[in-house]
Amino acid sequence: MENKNLLFSRLRSLRSRKRIIKKDVEKQIRKKYNRSKELWKIKRDIPWIPLEEPY
Repeated sequence: MENKNLLFSRLRSLRSRKRIIKKDVEKQIRKKYNRSKELWKIKRDIPWIPLEEPY
């Protein structure tokens, strides 16, 4: 594994590695945002259950 990292870092320039990292972070943020929207929709669509005894 360590050997692969050395090869990968040598093949990529510092600028391209930073760009790749930035893209990955942005992808993760977008994914989490979309997931939060999905969860909000699911939460909103949960049906209400009538209580046997009100407060």
